Amino acid sequence: MTIYVNAKYPSKQIKIKTRLEALSVSIKLTDREVNVCNIYIYLSNQHAFCFNDINNIIKQIPQPFIITGDFNSHNVRWGPETTDKRGKEIEKILDNDNIVLLNNIEPTRISPIDSAFSNIDLTLANASLSQRLEWKVLPTVTTSDHFPIITQYIPRMNDKNNNTCERWNLKNANWLLYTELLEIEIENIKDKSLIDTDNLVQLLTEAIIKITNIFIEKTN
Repeated sequence: MTIYVNAKYPSKQIKIKTRLEALSVSIKLTDREVNVCNIYIYLSNQHAFCFNDINNIIKQIPQPFIITGDFNSHNVRWGPETTDKRGKEIEKILDNDNIVLLNNIEPTRISPIDSAFSNIDLTLANASLSQRLEWKVLPTVTTSDHFPIITQYIPRMNDKNNNTCERWNLKNANWLLYTELLEIEIENIKDKSLIDTDNLVQLLTEAIIKITNIFIEKTN
């Protein structure tokens, strides 16, 4: 198992104690430090794992973190039609509100024997970092029967070398009044049950911005 890091980003290995095959590094990006852990879980019974094995690794890795690898686990939550024992153990991890599974239902492996697809490569992240990550599977395989997976970190706009952008000053906001008026604004949205999700999100976003512009000052 190997993790390669571009030489322009300072990095160091994070020593973790686990009976699983795992490797972890800390990488200093332009605007933050991200910790990455790669895990491989064997199919054989002697390497069976449980919730505590993964949870123990999570406790040893500083936040923010990305945990990725071949988990050899099946669960209907990330695509397969069945759920196995390993998949149930990982599902317990996902019940933690601070852990987010980045996978969609795209297959991550094709069997060289019968060309069957499976979703055994998983990528987890802590909740705050997951909002800044994009996850996708590349459509072609090369020397491996696993599809390449790209997890891309997206910096915030104006994060870098820009202190002049306007931001809302949240320190002195009247949150009680803000909440009351926002609830009224949301109640004024008619026929919410008949509106599709995308349009409902748009209306909610507009309501939030409208009330915020009225009651919260901006600062540079």
